[in-house]
Parts: sequence; structure tokens; C-alpha cells
Amino acid sequence: LIEDQRFILLMKARFLLQRYTNCVVKVIKKCNAGRQRVIILLLLLALVLVEEAYIARVRNAYRNFYRRTIPAVIYKHRTHEEISSKGGVAILTVLKDLHNYEEYRLAQQSFECYAILHKYRWIVVDLSANKTLQRLCPHKDFMFARHCVTAQTMDQLHEQWVLFIDADMGVVNPNHLIEEWIDLDVHIIFYDRIFNFEIMAGSYLVRNSGYGRMFLHYLADYEYRLPSSVHGTDNGAVQNVFMEVIAPEKVNERRRCEKVWNVSRSFKDLFVYEACAREVLGRVNKWVGKARILSKGTAWARDTWLTNSMWSEKDFVLHGWQKRKMDAVMFASWPSPFTSHTFNMSICATEEAGLNWKYKDTFIRSEREIQTIIDTVIAETAVYYQSALNTVDKYL
Repeated sequence: LIEDQRFILLMKARFLLQRYTNCVVKVIKKCNAGRQRVIILLLLLALVLVEEAYIARVRNAYRNFYRRTIPAVIYKHRTHEEISSKGGVAILTVLKDLHNYEEYRLAQQSFECYAILHKYRWIVVDLSANKTLQRLCPHKDFMFARHCVTAQTMDQLHEQWVLFIDADMGVVNPNHLIEEWIDLDVHIIFYDRIFNFEIMAGSYLVRNSGYGRMFLHYLADYEYRLPSSVHGTDNGAVQNVFMEVIAPEKVNERRRCEKVWNVSRSFKDLFVYEACAREVLGRVNKWVGKARILSKGTAWARDTWLTNSMWSEKDFVLHGWQKRKMDAVMFASWPSPFTSHTFNMSICATEEAGLNWKYKDTFIRSEREIQTIIDTVIAETAVYYQSALNTVDKYL
């Protein structure tokens, strides 16, 4: 039935496009050469507008089609032993201000409800409303200031671990616990982004220790050392932080990558720099007593658009839940996996908490299907990675 409905939508789009083409041909045949060129340009522009106005709607209808709503069944519960075993965990997000909260409301509510359900401390810091943190973290670029804010906030917490998240990260599957990704051998845990070579700067697990806070301050203060180029803000800087803090002995190799970073003029150039930096770190992804980088596809979060928001039981957090990008015609647009975008916070601590996660049935897929999509992207990225490495010398 689902495929039949999608086939009908595609056939309608094809039929309308054919009718439009026929009309265009008839009009052009009646005009001289000069007018034909003008009319062709105008009609091509009209065709683009038609694509935006109708074809995009057909695409969204195709992506969002579902038959029924399936509420989440909560079968994972955080026991007292799990709560105390790793010293406690807090979830923290930093907002520049609350003026744009509606943009991230769905993501924020899903995490808040998840925190209530599993008894994690939920912390939202509004930097614009906190004069003390503004003084302690005077960074001009919010992307760097938020790491300083995280470190400063940790000073006031008794929890031993903090999960820092981007404001547009949401919980798609509440049947996971954060402790699944905590490694007691290290002080900070990042992960590899799936579709490129970045160490993801927008989410990490950090131990509430001197080393953990030092690392975040080091990252935040890199704002003052950025090159005058397309540097990628904290997403670019975190690569250099790793080279300096984790592999300080590789000075020459790091400087070679920095030459690429210094002359970067596009995201393509930035990706070459990131590939270079990752090559300096080598195949190692864990440095005992320091840090760990989780391999692609093994972390607590991934970008939602990679699978058009389809998910499996293996998934926990999806990144990119921005209201302006929902069903938009732009990079990283996403269809919502939910039939309702309002969470009832009064039931989050009850047995009815699962009713807040109201899924479109067609978005729930097998682990094998989702993993196949992810593996395809990882394989493509590996090819691109090698290609980027091969161009490093051109920047030197």
C-alpha cells in the first residue's frame, strides 16, 4: 500500500510535467527566434518555480507518508546501580538566547522528557541571561563560548560526567542510556562524523575532572588563534586541538596541515585540512588517560538527514532537528519521524512517557536497513578522504 501511494504521487508529478512541456512546445512554435529565446528563459524560470512549489511538495508527501502512529514502548529503565555506577550523568545544552527557542523546541523537549524519564539532570544554559558566564566566557563566537560555558558549569555540578549536546539534537529512541558510551579509561569522548572527516564538536561526553575542563577551555580559547581563512569555527579548531593536546610530538606533521588550514577558502579546502589532521592522529582512536574518538556509526548520535529521519532500535539521538529545515528544499532538510511535535512533560516520569514519542510507522526500519545506508556513506567518505589526502601537497 505504501509503495502504491508513492507511485501515484510520482505519476501525478510526471503527468503534470508532461503537460507543462507540451504547452511550452506549442507556445515556442508560434514565435520568432528572438522571442523564442526570451520565452524559453522565462519558461525555464517558471519551471524552476513549479519544481519548488509542486515537485517539492510531492517529494515531501513521499518522504512523510505513513499509515498509522506507533507510540514508543519504554522497556529500558535506569536502575539505581546504573545511576551510581559511573558517578552520575548530567545532560547540558547551551543556548545563545531564548529568542530562537522555537527553532529547537522539538529537540529540546525530547531531551528534557528523556532526562526526566531516566533521572538524568537536565541543564539548559541561556548565555544571554547569565552575566557571570558572559564575564567568564567573553568569546565573541558563540560556538567557542559554549565550550567555556560547559566547563564553567561543570565546576558547580556533583555529577562525574556531562553529555554536551547541540540544541538541535533530539532523542528519537528513549530506550538507550548514556552510560552505554561512557569509557572510564578517558576524560573526554568525541565521535567521528559519518559523512565527512570531522571530529564532531557539537556533542561530547566529558568527565567532570581537571583534564576534562582543561580540554574544553583549550578548545574554547582557540577562537583567539584562528587563521584568517574559511576555518570552520569550532568544527575546524577541534582537529588542531587534538593534534596539539593528544599528539604534541608530531609538530612537523601538524604544521603541514596548518598550512592547508591557513589558506582555506572553501569547505572543500577545509575538508582537505581535516583529512590531513585525521591522518596525523593515525588509526588510533583512544588515548588512555586522555581522550577517545568513537568510530563512524558507533556513537550516541548521527545526522538525521543521512537516512531521511528513518531510524532503527540501534539509534538514540538524531542531529539536525531545526524547524526551518523541516521539509525545506535545502541541504540537511529532514522529514519528522513523529506525528506530533508536542511533548506532554507531565507524563515523562510515568509509565505513559512513551506516548510522547509518536512515531510514523514507515520511519521505523530494521537495524540492517539503516546500517546498510550508513555503511554506504562511510564507504563513499573513505574514497573522498583518500582523494583529499592526495591534494594536500597542492596547498603547500
